[in-house]
Amino acid sequence: ELLLLASERVRLRVRPQTWNAFERTAIRGVPGQQVANELEMNLPAVYKARSNVTRFLREEVERLERTDFE
Repeated sequence: ELLLLASERVRLRVRPQTWNAFERTAIRGVPGQQVANELEMNLPAVYKARSNVTRFLREEVERLERTDFE
């Protein structure tokens, strides 16, 4: 439940291309080079997007957990 809410919030904060790169590589398991080609990004940008969104999600979940317990 927290992850779903965090995902919705983070998705609104990042560019659609960034979210798509994250979703395709981290959730769907599509190879990075394929995602790079499909989204017209270079490979390092795809992995940077994945890393950033993962970090944002982790931070948002932590924020939500603190809010729930206060």
